[in-house]
Amino acid sequence: MIYFKNKKSLDTFLMVFILGAVKAYRRNYIDLTILEYYIFSMLIRLMCRKAHLSDKLLNIIGDGMSLEDVDEWMARRIPIPALNDTLDDIECSSWIALIERELEGDTLSEALKISTHDENKFGIYFFTDYVEEIFWALFLLGLYEVLQKPEFISESILSCIKQSYLSEIYTCERIQNEDFQTCISNLQEIADTNISGQLSKDLIAMKAKLASLQLLLPFYDVSSDKLEIGIDLKATKGMFWQIKVSGKFIDLGL
Repeated sequence: MIYFKNKKSLDTFLMVFILGAVKAYRRNYIDLTILEYYIFSMLIRLMCRKAHLSDKLLNIIGDGMSLEDVDEWMARRIPIPALNDTLDDIECSSWIALIERELEGDTLSEALKISTHDENKFGIYFFTDYVEEIFWALFLLGLYEVLQKPEFISESILSCIKQSYLSEIYTCERIQNEDFQTCISNLQEIADTNISGQLSKDLIAMKAKLASLQLLLPFYDVSSDKLEIGIDLKATKGMFWQIKVSGKFIDLGL
């Protein structure tokens, strides 16, 4: 489980996750099916709507769902020119939402504070360890994209990374994959960037870019078949993760 202090934090977290998921798809790390399983589906959109997440997030997910329309044109893996505009639209919409929140004072460092043990807050529940590992890998790709933007780099977000992500992810008992832990070490390297007490945004951005390029190992053998192992899709209504509020799943009315 991952817990958030409020629904806006969960909303922001999912936008960063979407940036990572689209980046992974563009790089051919995952195929279109994995994108649909994790974020761009009618059920995910319905769940987010019932959780009263933002219209902007719902619209972005809706845009992503249109990727399925080109299924018969491609082998569901390498993006073709017809998809690029939609992918660009998803990324631009996510960036606009994140930047607007930053300008409004809802800083990313505050929005992305998480916990793995506070059941009284909004949370995400994963049905298997493997689903959770790939979710975190996709989120890290998104976070590394964010850390390449100077407007998001600050002492406060580096502190957030140290206090929230590094401590919570490293101590998460469900995530034991060595390749994944190696990827997180790049986040530690970024968080520790402080030359002579000065914050170098350019250096952090370059480290984030390098970390993004090196985050490949968790995706080597990811497949829909592997994600489905250990999950009763009939019982979960075809979902691999769900939002919980005060310890209870959201009723999707299905």
